[in-house]
Amino acid sequence: MKNVIIFTLATFLFLVAEKKATAQSVRHAVLFDMMSRNQESDDSHLYSARHMLEIAGIPFIETDQFNEALAGSLILFSSPVIDQSFSADELASLTDWVTNGGVLVSPACKKADFSGLFGYGTYSQTKDRHLMTWIDAPLPELVYFDEPQEKTISLGRSTYTTVIKSYGYTLTEGSSIAEFDSGETAVIKKLTGTGITYLFGLEWRDVIQRGQLNRDFEAQRIYSNGFEPSADVFPFFIRSVWNMINPVMAWKFTIPRGYTTALIPTHDVDARTSYDTMWHMSAYEKSNNFRCHYFMITRYFKDDYMSASYNSQSVLKILDILTDGHTIGNHSVGHFPDLDDDDHFPMGQPGLDTSTYKPFYDGSLERTLNGSTYGEIEVSKNLLTSDLGIPIISFRSGHLLTNESMNTVLEATGHQYNSSFPACDVLTAFPYFEREGYTWSGALGNVLEVPMMLSDVFSADPISQTNYPEKVAIWKEVVRCQANNYAPNIILIHPTRKWKTDAEKMLIDNLDQPACGILNFEDYGRFWRQRYNFKFNQAYSPLDSILTITATSAALTADTLVCLMIENSQRVKKIILTDENQQLYTFTLLPHTDSSELLYLRGSTLYTGNANPVRPGKLAFWPNPARDYIQIRLSDYNNTPIVITLHDLAGRLIWSEVVPQGCETYRVGLSGIHQGVYHISVTGGGSTGRATMVKMK
Repeated sequence: MKNVIIFTLATFLFLVAEKKATAQSVRHAVLFDMMSRNQESDDSHLYSARHMLEIAGIPFIETDQFNEALAGSLILFSSPVIDQSFSADELASLTDWVTNGGVLVSPACKKADFSGLFGYGTYSQTKDRHLMTWIDAPLPELVYFDEPQEKTISLGRSTYTTVIKSYGYTLTEGSSIAEFDSGETAVIKKLTGTGITYLFGLEWRDVIQRGQLNRDFEAQRIYSNGFEPSADVFPFFIRSVWNMINPVMAWKFTIPRGYTTALIPTHDVDARTSYDTMWHMSAYEKSNNFRCHYFMITRYFKDDYMSASYNSQSVLKILDILTDGHTIGNHSVGHFPDLDDDDHFPMGQPGLDTSTYKPFYDGSLERTLNGSTYGEIEVSKNLLTSDLGIPIISFRSGHLLTNESMNTVLEATGHQYNSSFPACDVLTAFPYFEREGYTWSGALGNVLEVPMMLSDVFSADPISQTNYPEKVAIWKEVVRCQANNYAPNIILIHPTRKWKTDAEKMLIDNLDQPACGILNFEDYGRFWRQRYNFKFNQAYSPLDSILTITATSAALTADTLVCLMIENSQRVKKIILTDENQQLYTFTLLPHTDSSELLYLRGSTLYTGNANPVRPGKLAFWPNPARDYIQIRLSDYNNTPIVITLHDLAGRLIWSEVVPQGCETYRVGLSGIHQGVYHISVTGGGSTGRATMVKMK
């Protein structure tokens, strides 16, 4: 979690930044593309570095031009430094750039000439280091790492003799901020002039994309229902460094609507019992205004593995789920146990239907006959689309099994979201775009993998009607860890028993609901696409405490759930939101912590007033949290009529009232207001104050 701590180094860097910034200047990180320099055969290094920056959410540009890279305040090398990567003149320029305040972050370095810049003497390259542990010190770069699984990350299963490549360094001038289980230095930090270099003894593709391709030497320490952030610590590190070197920082928040985390309920309806009992779960969710997601099997035949479950009656039951406000996804035709066998399930041909796709699981052979990936995905999608009259854009495979042609077929059949990987298994809680064939060189597709974090499947000790409270406690602890990282929790609960609805209810009732939103799966997927596509720049002037955020007019006027976290916002007196034509836009700004605020873009409109938009003032009210009422101080506003409004996190108006002039304080009754988080706005005398209120039961 990002803790609020004051550090000597961070203060030093802030003072340096203030001294240099005599006027507003655009601050951005640079991803330096070294693919051509290193003559790499695929873009796996570059993709992995880009993904780190996207998760970090900071403004960056990508370039393979050396001089353009030197215009940034932070440079992230995409690839390891090898003999051909840089010339002697470029090394000298990089050294000058760092000496004058630049921050350089690099994966493995194998070029001896760079040892002085990074502060090491020699290195050893092996494939037998299994763990990396950050040092136990209050460094600003390490503020997110407060859980054991973050302080020590996994590089491969401990029983494997060979795992990923790693590089252990001996120090000269630098200091070690992480070590391998061999005792060798894994990450070097070196101060040079007013700048810093960080050298990792790892390659980005091995700690980012390898997990996404499921080629990570079984690095996960738990398969599901646990906390496994071994890939996520790297973008968190980048975000922390960016925050450290910027007096004020904006980054793209990872949860919509200002929640700290989100629980995203999904349900796999993969048997006749699920079709018969799923209404219990749907009714509970509807009664609480939760909009959840159901993945539907379309098994229209019986074989040795399972009976038929999809027919005209099941279609009516799915329509009831839609009437309750939920969304529907594709869960394949047959839910076969050997879907991951490419011989049993080749890609096949498109254009099949129920009359031409006739798979059959033969119990005596323990395999499926006549199966294909196209048949499983396309036939099921077309059935649901035709019978329900809605587009089907999401998929989850039966048993969470995948094969080499699955994402190719998903792409070809118009699916946008996949949730066939456990988050622990791929070492990340955040969505990512899948590669064709799950190979290093496969084309990066449009299908967004949204990995599943929690499940009602506990292999060693299955969930039951008597022990489900113990499993709920496990889920709750994972959500707590995820909240500290502003990460989502996709949960899978099979609606096969009524008591599983009780388990879902127990979990939701025990969550910190003001901070944890209950979101829809496809809504979260759309939010992530919007976040990925939203690009911005920031410029901060410490002389007049103005933060300027620039994005395209198209991005600013779009209906989006994207919001920006403003770190160190107590240093900002004014925020300006503008586009490429220097037009000004309105926005909503609400407190998040004592030193950060969230800037909401939804509803941004062209500003037509006579003055630049300014950040809203803080609103004084009490108590908070509140149960029965709140008192709002109105003496800060001019002696004019005042409008008080209350909105929920979705932006819906809950309550509004005009208060006559002359009131010093005003009491607002909260009877009839449901438990949750709300935004209060007070407008009067030409100024507006806003604040966030927590309504308790």
